[in-house]
Amino acid sequence: MELDLKFRILNGEMALRVEEPFLIDDIKEAVWHCDESKAPGPDGLNLCFFRKSWEIVKEDLFRLMSNFFILGKLEKSINSSFITLIPVS
Repeated sequence: MELDLKFRILNGEMALRVEEPFLIDDIKEAVWHCDESKAPGPDGLNLCFFRKSWEIVKEDLFRLMSNFFILGKLEKSINSSFITLIPVS
C-alpha cells in the first residue's frame, strides 16, 4: 500500500526562518490561529483566555517560548497534572 502524503515543502527563506528566535507577534499569530476553545495544557486555560488577557500574559508567554528556543526544553511543571479523588456518597 502506497501512502499519498502531501507535505508542504519549505523554500530556502522559510527554512532559514525556522531557526530564528520567536517574536511576540509570531506567538500572537499562533494563538489567534488556533481553536480558542482548546486548552493547550493541564491548567485548563484555553486559548480564549490567552486572547482576552493578551496584554497581561504576552510577556510571560514570550519569555516561556524564548527560553524553550534557547534551552530546547520546557519547565518540568508545564507537563504536570493533579488527580483529585472525590468520595462518592
